[in-house]
Amino acid sequence: MSTTETVNPAREERGARRSSKTYLIGPVLALLSIPAYLVWLDVPQLRSTALQSFALMIAGTVISLMTLKTDRRRRAKGAAIGTSGFLLLGTGMFFFATKLPQPAGAPEVGARVLGFTLPDQTGQPVNLASLYERGLTLLVFYRGHW
Repeated sequence: MSTTETVNPAREERGARRSSKTYLIGPVLALLSIPAYLVWLDVPQLRSTALQSFALMIAGTVISLMTLKTDRRRRAKGAAIGTSGFLLLGTGMFFFATKLPQPAGAPEVGARVLGFTLPDQTGQPVNLASLYERGLTLLVFYRGHW
């Protein structure tokens, strides 16, 4: 007795239409740039340049644009446009939104500042005028880490 396999045309058509999800790789890489920045926040060079985030956003955009060669669906086009927009938005935010305004009334480099008293690292009060009496004084303000 021989068995014959029947071919179901509907099943073959569904298999041919089954889509690949490779167009999602680009946007996922681009979105990983946000936690990548937060993970490397303690490394000063990466915190101030965001190189790891830009690398992920650029890689995601390139991958999204490359998938357009093989995938012409609207989803793939939307992913490529969205990823490219995310790269532009991230670049704009980093370069334009992080610029600090010039402080009004800040002393010039080399100018004498008004006297004040603050505690030193041991908690003892230190008067700026007493430091001036010893000679040149360098006053440094640490921005801190946020």
